[in-house]
Amino acid sequence: MTVTQTTWLEINSVDLATPAWLITDLSDLLETTAARGQNEVMPGADGRKFFRRYRDEKRVTLPMSIFGDFDEDGDPTDDPVQGVIEHVEYLRDQLGEFEASLVPAVWHLPDGSTRAADVQVLGMFSFRDAGPGHLRCALEIVIPSGRFDEVGSS
Repeated sequence: MTVTQTTWLEINSVDLATPAWLITDLSDLLETTAARGQNEVMPGADGRKFFRRYRDEKRVTLPMSIFGDFDEDGDPTDDPVQGVIEHVEYLRDQLGEFEASLVPAVWHLPDGSTRAADVQVLGMFSFRDAGPGHLRCALEIVIPSGRFDEVGSS
């Protein structure tokens, strides 16, 4: 696969920034997830007793574009409409859509560092035609740990 961006997401060893498909906005990955827990009222005392908070899971919807003109290596396809159909089928199969298990995800950053998390792929939704051989959709994932953790740089 040919990667076309300096920042991209890889899910289940599938790069999601190729000439054939692209996540167009990764900013939701920067959002802080909700915290579980709360401080408790202490009867007969001022204020509240502090209790530790825990990170909750995070559900993220990522906008995608799928292009039928090229394959994932940048080679032209014979039919852009058929190319889009084949790309959608490939992504659904390879990303582990609707599976009960978690799959590895790696967020590649411009400085060469990476962040990793196990994710559950809920699916690709909200398909919209954006022109011949071009489809827009949304990829929805759940990050059970609530965030991507730093793993290193290349």
